[in-house]
Amino acid sequence: MSTMRMLLVALVLACLIVPSVSFADSDEASMFAQAKNHYKDNSYYFASTWLERLLKKFPNTPQREEVLAMLAKCYAATSRDDKAVKTVKALLKDFPKAAEKLEPGLLKLAQDQSQQPPQLVEPEPVAAPPAVKPDPEKAAADKAAEEKATAEKAAAEKAAAEKAAAEKAAAEKAAAEKAATEKAATEKAATEKAATEKAAAEKAAAEKVATEKAAAEKAAADKAAAEQAAAEKAAAEQAAAEKAAAEKAAAEKAAADKAIADKLAADRVAAQRVAAEEAAAGKESADRTAAPKASAARPATIEEAVAERTATIKAAVEKAASEKAAADKAAAEKAAADDAAAKKAAAEQAAADKAAAKKAAAEKAAADKAAAKKAAAEKAAADKAAAKKAAEEKAAAKKAAAEKAAADKAAAKKAAEEKAAADKAAAKKAAEEKAAARKAAAEKAAADKAAARKAAAEKAAADKAAAKKAAEEKAAAKKAAAEKAAADKAAAKKAAAEKAAADKAAAKEPAAKAAVKSDDGTANDEAPGAAPAVAAQPQPQVPASAASAGGYTLDFGTFVLKSEMSQIKKKIKNAGMKPVVTPGPKRKEQMSRIHVGEFPDQQSAEKVLQKLRKAKAENFILQDKSGKFNVYAGSYFDKVGAVDEQLRLAGFGITTELRPIVVQVPTFSLTAGSFKSEEDATRKGAELEKLGVKPAVVQRSK
Repeated sequence: MSTMRMLLVALVLACLIVPSVSFADSDEASMFAQAKNHYKDNSYYFASTWLERLLKKFPNTPQREEVLAMLAKCYAATSRDDKAVKTVKALLKDFPKAAEKLEPGLLKLAQDQSQQPPQLVEPEPVAAPPAVKPDPEKAAADKAAEEKATAEKAAAEKAAAEKAAAEKAAAEKAAAEKAATEKAATEKAATEKAATEKAAAEKAAAEKVATEKAAAEKAAADKAAAEQAAAEKAAAEQAAAEKAAAEKAAAEKAAADKAIADKLAADRVAAQRVAAEEAAAGKESADRTAAPKASAARPATIEEAVAERTATIKAAVEKAASEKAAADKAAAEKAAADDAAAKKAAAEQAAADKAAAKKAAAEKAAADKAAAKKAAAEKAAADKAAAKKAAEEKAAAKKAAAEKAAADKAAAKKAAEEKAAADKAAAKKAAEEKAAARKAAAEKAAADKAAARKAAAEKAAADKAAAKKAAEEKAAAKKAAAEKAAADKAAAKKAAAEKAAADKAAAKEPAAKAAVKSDDGTANDEAPGAAPAVAAQPQPQVPASAASAGGYTLDFGTFVLKSEMSQIKKKIKNAGMKPVVTPGPKRKEQMSRIHVGEFPDQQSAEKVLQKLRKAKAENFILQDKSGKFNVYAGSYFDKVGAVDEQLRLAGFGITTELRPIVVQVPTFSLTAGSFKSEEDATRKGAELEKLGVKPAVVQRSK
């Protein structure tokens, strides 16, 4: 509550101290719209204020041509012809083609610089002359209208301030909501980006782990395969070495066996030979010892003994050869068996090695496949988990975004509804105030119109009474002149008759008879002509002939400002007539003059004038009878306009006071039409009265 009170106090102080809302800063479009509204309502002073403000703030506005044209018309309509001339010149200088669109009056005003605005006559420092008696009713009505206008202006300023505050609050609220929305969107984008980056990092880490694991498993499998191949190679080499060793051992054994067999065969042969030799020696010795005994059994010859011994040696040799062949065969068979066994062992080893290598390759392939499958499964699982996580995060983000969007939409809708409600309330209030202002203006206009009608009616009645009186006096004078002429004529006739009688008496009888006859004929001749002569007297026709000579016209009154006649002139033109504006008599008018200060010398007064020029205000100096210099900031017929200017100057730190003055100003008389009879003029006046204008029928001057 305290904040609201402070705001209200600040608002009231602002309304009292700073310039009114009509001078508040605004954007170009709204300022131009305000000026145009006042311009359309014929509020030329307020329109000129807005237009001046617009040109000062936006000198290069795209609507400069239209603004200058409107401003020139506003100046001309409010009798500020000097400013109107300057504005028209500036317009034609910047936009030469604008002359085609300007009103002829403005062009003429710019071309004829001798036509200056009405000079205000410095009044005596006394009150209005006693002869001028202000109408109490009009003064009260003017005062009430002024108070009402001030109240309406204050209400309008207050409404405008409230509307501006509401719009500012709505704008700040919208800006805050927009900032919050943008912040939330930024945070959401950052969160989504962080989540995406995190998911990507996790996925990359999982893929890296899977790749490293697959690489490690492959390396392990390759190492195992290499170790197995090395083991198999070592085993093959060992088998080959063992086979070579076995073969070598078999060869050595075979060689040894053969050597042994050869040695045994040699030993056997040697033994057989020794045995044979011993046998031979023993036999010889036995033969020698037992010669007699053996003589019986000794061969008959030496050849038989040699043959026998040869057979024995041959048998021993054959036996040794057979034994050797058997030994060789056995050795060969053993070597073949060993070779076959070695070959079989080598084949079996090769088959075993091949089977082991095939098994190892199959196991490695199976291990690689299993590792790849496992890595693929793990990667698929990681990808699936990452995708699921990303989908969940995306769904969560989407949900959050949807919730936030819904909240933002609801907030925006609420703000829009609140703004619409505030705008509607402000518009309703402004419309009510405008309607009240219009009603007050209509009431004032009706009162002014009624007063004007009453005054016009009174004036018309007075003029009519005066005209009637003048006509009656003129008719009476004409009647008296006619009566006098008739009397003179009768007297002359009587004198002529008397003279004729005297002449008759003096004449002779024949002459008298002739004279009598002639006199009778003259009387007879003049009798028919006398009546027409009397009928030709202009007694009843003199006013009509006089009216036809001067005629009648419709008088719409006198005006101080030409702008006051614009609506009436339009209605006159709509009625098919041509309005005629002629200079009227000067009259005294009440004005409000803005007094800035009194100075002992002109130099001091000029310093204050510089301040007024900077504030774009009207400025002039008047020296009073005491020799002091008084600085003024303009003179106004409209006191409200003077108060507005005071408030505006207060914003520049210039303190002023209003001084009422009475000045003589020229007027303009507005008439229309030329009628032969008063009835025709009255009939046309009745037609115009239906259009909202009530003229007075007056005689035209010859």
